[in-house]
Formats: sequence, C-alpha cells, structure tokens
Amino acid sequence: MRSVFTCWPAMLLAAASALFIPATPAQAEIIMLRGAMDAAQVVDGGGSTSTATGFATLVLNTGAAVAGYEAESMTLDFSWTGLSGPSDRSHMHDAPAGISRTVFDPFDRFFDEVFFSSNPARTVDCSAWATYYTLCVPESGSLHFVRGIADDVDTDPSCDPTTHICSLETILQMARTDAIYLDMHTQRYPAAEIRGQLQLVQSVQTVPEPPLWALLAVPGLWLLGARAGRARPDRRGG
Repeated sequence: MRSVFTCWPAMLLAAASALFIPATPAQAEIIMLRGAMDAAQVVDGGGSTSTATGFATLVLNTGAAVAGYEAESMTLDFSWTGLSGPSDRSHMHDAPAGISRTVFDPFDRFFDEVFFSSNPARTVDCSAWATYYTLCVPESGSLHFVRGIADDVDTDPSCDPTTHICSLETILQMARTDAIYLDMHTQRYPAAEIRGQLQLVQSVQTVPEPPLWALLAVPGLWLLGARAGRARPDRRGG
C-alpha cells in the first residue's frame, strides 16, 4: 500500500501555489458626473447675463488604475466658449443646484484651483486685473485635468468635519447627491460668469483582475505537484 507520506511533493507544491493566489483586491468605485455650464446657473454675485457656455465631465476613481483613469484620482475634462474675457480662476464647490456656495459650501471649495499656475492653458496676460495670477485662460478653450483624490482630504486626527473634508467618503457623498458644481470667473463676472452642476450619470463597482503571472502560475504549480506525487515510488518491501 502506498504511504501517504510519498505524496509530500504534491502537498508541498499545492501549498506553495496557494501563496501565489493574490488576495481578493478591495472593491473600488468609479463615479462619473457630467453637466452643461451656462450663466443661468450662476447665483453668486447677483447672477450672470453671459452668453458663454461649457460642458464638463468629472470621473472619481477610488481604486487602482482602470479604464484609462489613474489610480485614486479625479479626472476633469471640460470645454468652454464665448466668455466675456479671459478667465483667471475656476473651482469646484460643494453646493446643490441653485444654491450659493456662500450659504451652503462649508469647505469654500474642495478643488483649490482648476487653472493652476503652471497650467499650459494659461496663455493670456491678465496681470492688470487678475486676483491671483498674471496669466489667464482664453475666452474659449478646453482642459484635461488629473488630481489625486486624496489631495482634498485632511488626514489630521484633529480635522473638523464641519469646515474640512476629513474623509474620502465626504467627497463621494457630494458626487452621489449631485452637490458638486464647477464655475469660471472673469473680470466682468468676478463671482462667476458660468456655472455647471455636475450630475451623477454612472457609478460602477470594480474589482481589478489578478495579474497574468498569477493566473498562469497557480495551475502550473498544481500540475507539477500532482506529477511529483505520482512519480515517487513506494520503497517499502512487499
């Protein structure tokens, strides 16, 4: 009779193969928001009568890089046309449609600046009037912007959730309730010339696939173990 100990190669390799099985990756979420931008949505500064328009898409990815989006990132794509002049600032705020950030947004803005100072879209001299920068973006243009989603989260244990974003869930809750808007500021309309409420159009739960090497390694190790167990002879006398 074959001893159970003669199968130790198969058992050993089978156990080793288990080490190559990647742990189930944490489930991630991809949230897509979209919205048209115009003057009718502006409530700050007494409103706007501009004829300019725009359109924006924001994607929040809470997990690994997938579907063309960087890991743990916010990706903003938007275009605009017909502003009354160059724009010096653009921000995202936490406020629902028709509500001013000054009475609703406890964080003032969670995107510090969409048109950051080194942005190549800044090509127009506005040093004579701009609040923060010497260059502005032109009256019509477009932008692709990627930012780490954690950049807007204050991880300090003393973080005050009434005035700061203390967790990723706070940002995700904004997105799920359509409480994010994008605006653009100009010299004529310093409080905002156009605004767009970004509404939820898609929320997908994703689990990244294991790497190819892991998928190939596990069956191979099991096969080698099985062969080793069959090939080992029974050395006991009969």
